[in-house]
Amino acid sequence: MKNKSTIFVIVFSVIMIAVVIAAAINKKSDNVVPVVSGNIKEVSQTTKSKETTVTVGSVGDILLHMPINRSCYNEQTKTYDYNDIFKYVNKYYSKCDCMVADLEQPIAGKKFGYSGFPLFNAPSEIVDALKDNGVDLLLTANNHCYDQGKEGFQNTMNTLQKKGVKFIGSREENIKPYIIMNLDGINIGMINYTYETQPLSDTKYINGIPMDKSITHLLNSFDYNKLDDFYSDFQTNMDNMYKDGADVIVAYMHWGEEYNLGHTDYQQRIAQKLCDMGVDAIVGGHTHCIEPTDLISSEVSGKQTPIIYSTGNQLSNQRKETLNKFSSDKPYFEDGVIYELSFSRKADGSVILSNVSYTATWCNLFGSKYRIIPLDEKGNYKTEFSSLGRTQEMSNSLKRTKGLLDKGIKKFKKEYKQIDLRKKSA
Repeated sequence: MKNKSTIFVIVFSVIMIAVVIAAAINKKSDNVVPVVSGNIKEVSQTTKSKETTVTVGSVGDILLHMPINRSCYNEQTKTYDYNDIFKYVNKYYSKCDCMVADLEQPIAGKKFGYSGFPLFNAPSEIVDALKDNGVDLLLTANNHCYDQGKEGFQNTMNTLQKKGVKFIGSREENIKPYIIMNLDGINIGMINYTYETQPLSDTKYINGIPMDKSITHLLNSFDYNKLDDFYSDFQTNMDNMYKDGADVIVAYMHWGEEYNLGHTDYQQRIAQKLCDMGVDAIVGGHTHCIEPTDLISSEVSGKQTPIIYSTGNQLSNQRKETLNKFSSDKPYFEDGVIYELSFSRKADGSVILSNVSYTATWCNLFGSKYRIIPLDEKGNYKTEFSSLGRTQEMSNSLKRTKGLLDKGIKKFKKEYKQIDLRKKSA
């Protein structure tokens, strides 16, 4: 009898422990929200009563011309190391909850030969450097993404997957054409499109290169002459992002005219349409120089949408020494920006866009060393080049950037109404 009693106690205890564990698991699952991204499936906890603010940072083109590659090559190890380029902006990238950069070239592989303009192919070590210095998400829909053809296009995605770096714009089969990033309980839907060349063609051309028809669906792109098709595709993706739990939508647009300091009429028209559709923020790129910020409004959606028409270059060899035929006295293509969007969840669960700000950057070259320098408005540009007569150039760069961005930033701070962004339209 004693043995039977002991067995009963043991069995009963095991059952009770199992019940307690099951109850705990069920209770935890009540707070788990699956977030489907463009390239991975994430599971994150959200607590609607939790007040929090997160920041999405964006920088422009990471454009590896061959002089940059040569400057980062180690002859002894036969490898590339780009980390020093980002040593001064590392802390600015890392402080953002999600840092986004435009990967303006394929990572096709060594067998294609590394190359710069006009058909780029960069060493994969640039991906390591971006990841190690705080970049979380890469934009891969741009006019150079197909420079090395179908294999280079696919190799780029394979490389990013292997290195554990998220990306949007291009995608592998059966992957959604967008990503939803859960940042401390706020779900940010992001999508990236690039423009096509050879308009009205039955074949999709990128940078004048016809894409293999078997993979054209793996790139988000649009034809300026078929914008209704683009808007229809965008609306479908936007609806699906909301179905997948997005609180807000940010559109990354590769568009515009190179070296144009002001946006074009068609950029403005597309931006207005996206605002009418309910997009919460627009970040543009491609022009290799910063274009203005603005706040646009829609009576259709009831939304106000902040926009930066172009974030310009973040890293390139486009300099006054190499492009003086465009603007020798005002080298805007050396100027960059870290553009920041802050989203807040309030105690009642509503999500608002709480701030828009930026940090100006300048891509410096001294000898063979490239460095991206964050520009402090107080002039505290402490780098290894500070004593080499570069302070005035940094000050000039900051002045150029402020001249392009401050008007729009002030407009946002003065006129923006902080509505609940989860309301999809009026």
